[in-house]
Amino acid sequence: MRSDLKSEEKRRLDLASSTGVHQSASDLRLYFEEGRWLGYNNVYSNDPINSIKRDIKSRCINSQDMREYIAASILLHLIEGWEYLGQALYAQAVRGAPIAIHLGYYAEMRATMSILATQGIGIFNRQHLVVDKEGIIHPMSNDGGRNLPTHRAIWLYLEHWLSSGDAGKILGKIIRPLSIPLAEWIDAMPCTGEERWTPVASDMLKNFGVDLQQMEDDRYMRNEASYRPFELSSYKNPGFSKVIKYLSDTVHKLEPSTARGGFDILDQHLLCQTLEKVFISVMSKAPKEEPVQFRYQITTMLNTILGRDSAYADKIENFILSNVLYLNRQTLINLASDSSNVNDPLPLLSRAVLLLRLATGLACEFMKETDIKFEMLKFWWSRRGWEIGLWKDINRPVQIADLWADVDSALKEIEDWINSEEQSARSFYSKCARSLYDTTNLGRLAIIGLAS
Repeated sequence: MRSDLKSEEKRRLDLASSTGVHQSASDLRLYFEEGRWLGYNNVYSNDPINSIKRDIKSRCINSQDMREYIAASILLHLIEGWEYLGQALYAQAVRGAPIAIHLGYYAEMRATMSILATQGIGIFNRQHLVVDKEGIIHPMSNDGGRNLPTHRAIWLYLEHWLSSGDAGKILGKIIRPLSIPLAEWIDAMPCTGEERWTPVASDMLKNFGVDLQQMEDDRYMRNEASYRPFELSSYKNPGFSKVIKYLSDTVHKLEPSTARGGFDILDQHLLCQTLEKVFISVMSKAPKEEPVQFRYQITTMLNTILGRDSAYADKIENFILSNVLYLNRQTLINLASDSSNVNDPLPLLSRAVLLLRLATGLACEFMKETDIKFEMLKFWWSRRGWEIGLWKDINRPVQIADLWADVDSALKEIEDWINSEEQSARSFYSKCARSLYDTTNLGRLAIIGLAS
């Protein structure tokens, strides 16, 4: 599906700037120290949609209050997006595919709203706004623009941003296999020549299924799941064992790394997929058609990045080659780009994972660039972690780095069930009920990601 943004809408989106949102950081830090997200007198903190509509009509938007609202929404959309995804995975595991589709789609939306907010784009139910580099607010509906519905606007705006040079630079920076920016890995491939990272980046998320057509299909799927009797629809639950294996594989890939906002296992898989796409783009052949040449590209890249004597080089080389040349199974990333089976909810959930991974990295960059410390947000995460069951005492000191330990134990228990002879749903719920809860309580990922 081709973008149907008008020329004026594109020009308005091009004004959007992360710099304008960053101007609110000093005020946000003050509010955080006082245990709140926004100032007491922020005119948009209550009933924002009608307040924005009123101010657009009278052309008197309060730029400072709106900048602060958009900036605060970056972190709030993020954690709520992870929680939507966790609940979607839980619903899928208990045979609630319609609920999983509904919640998974909203996980995609929340991730995208967080991403766009970092870039100075605020989504407000047909009253969408951009913040320019000077901090001035521009309504998207003025001067030839339209009041697009949220479900249409966010995917069109995301697509427009992904086509920009800024998006490519950001993606290459925040995805960090082995804590090394993805752009550096690609630049070290001999076949990329002088062009290197930039032309690859603009299509990277599209190659993973995050494009306008897929998101439109996901919206249609959500509508069907939300408003039609599921037994009379074309959507069906995948097999139970497949669902549990998908859950285990997905949560394993989401293990946080020590790098702030990083997911090293997932990022290594993203590296494999990106290397394959780059090779195909440059060589016009798949790696499996030219395995010797592909191996040369990988070996040279690893020597440049890790050094010839690195003890880890052989391990990562085997990982890349096995994933690209030999494995032929539906991993999370392959599922995200799968458009062959529109009746399966798992590709939708996979796209939500990738969008949330990107949103987490961008939120961390926002905090780093604006000097917002994780401890400043303790008023929020200490209460939130207690509310979702991550710790027992709201006032007790917490070791954030330990929050994944429960998930590791839960994954081990689920793996034991997968490898057992008893594969019924009843046996899984009997043996793994607590493990299912721990592996789908994904609000912890926003907290861990922002803290590390």
